[in-house]
Amino acid sequence: MSESIESKLENYFQMLDRQKLKELREQHLQESASKEKEELKNLHYMHCPKCGTKMEPIMMHNIEIDKCPDCLGIYFDNSELEQLLEIEFDKRRTLVRKIFGLK
Repeated sequence: MSESIESKLENYFQMLDRQKLKELREQHLQESASKEKEELKNLHYMHCPKCGTKMEPIMMHNIEIDKCPDCLGIYFDNSELEQLLEIEFDKRRTLVRKIFGLK
């Protein structure tokens, strides 16, 4: 016995519905993951990894360094440490002493 045209059409449309639901589910998962990642970034961005206080940028010799006002932790962004090491020794020593609050 062969399937009727109505039955074939019903099966076809069910298959299309399943595919569309799968695509929508995957899209929702991707959007949720992206939104969660953005929320986590906003929650932690520019906060001290040790104590969670909002970090403050300080400029020294055209290098922006992030410093925690509470625990005095220092954070170097990508290439900032290399920039610091390229400064002449005497200037670098003075800069490092300022960063760490030494005299």
